[in-house]
Amino acid sequence: MGAAQSIAQTEGMGGQSAAAEATAAAAATDKDHPSAAVPYAPLPIPKLRRAETFDEKLYRKLSQEPLVPIGCAATAYCLIAGIRSFYRRDTQNQQKMMRLRVAAQAATLFIFIGYAGVNSFNLAIAPGMGKDRREERK
Repeated sequence: MGAAQSIAQTEGMGGQSAAAEATAAAAATDKDHPSAAVPYAPLPIPKLRRAETFDEKLYRKLSQEPLVPIGCAATAYCLIAGIRSFYRRDTQNQQKMMRLRVAAQAATLFIFIGYAGVNSFNLAIAPGMGKDRREERK
């Protein structure tokens, strides 16, 4: 008699186990919920962007940072003028051009670092907030 009572208690009412009762209760609550009928819907596939060509990238970089190529051209000019002075045996002009080359090269490096710093520097406390205010004004 004790064995029959323990089996009846574990099976619960109606002969179902406790796990089956929990599953049935969860299914009953899921039917009431509107999103339960909809299966998992994946996010839409993002559209692939076309790869940027060399010409497009060059134009974009030149328009974003115009002083860097100017500094590179100045450095190259000073180097070529210094080498010409070396072949002409004009030591005074050669020294002047090599010193100008170093100065142009340093200026180009500082300009490059300046552009990188300005592009990464952000004063906004909450970065997304500034864009929202601009859109509201339009």
